[in-house]
This record gives sequence, structure tokens and C-alpha cells, in this order.
Amino acid sequence: MTTLNYNNFIKPLKADLDENIVQHARISENAIIDIINPVTGTLDQIKITHKPYVSDEIVKVEYTIDVEGTDVAMGIRSESLTVEIDDLNDLYEWILIEECH
Repeated sequence: MTTLNYNNFIKPLKADLDENIVQHARISENAIIDIINPVTGTLDQIKITHKPYVSDEIVKVEYTIDVEGTDVAMGIRSESLTVEIDDLNDLYEWILIEECH
């Protein structure tokens, strides 16, 4: 598996989801990207953990579906679901899954 970093994960992610990004923050070793899911309209969150000491290497990526617990498209309350992500394609597959929301 390729080592994830800014150039092969965060940069293309931000380019692909540009209009859906609500907020991007960097807190210590974590980058948090909040997005409006283009399929369901829910507020989802991508948490990217880097190695310490200003490293570009990504050690963990988590995707939380529906952080507010409301499925806007369906008009119902739901539980948030957090999954660990292996690569950018894996993340895109989760973002595009409608049944999970």
C-alpha cells in the first residue's frame, strides 16, 4: 500500500470535493475536513491524522457519516457511523454509498 500524504490524498480530495467542503482545519496532528455529502446532503467529516512533528505522512483516515445525526435527504434522525479509510478510492466509495446514510 502506498504511504498516504498531502500530495496523493489531501490535495486531490480538496480538488474533487471543492464545492462540498464546508470547513478545513488543522489541529495538532489532525486535519479535519467537513463536507456536505454530494449524494445525501448530510454533513460528513473526514479526520486525517498525520505523524507528529509536522510530518506530511498520514497514519490514519476516518470518515464519519452524518456527524449531525440527521439525514437531510430522508428527513429522519440517524446515528453517525465512523469508518477507517484505506485510500482515496475507499473514501470516495463511502461518500457515494446512499444505503449507509
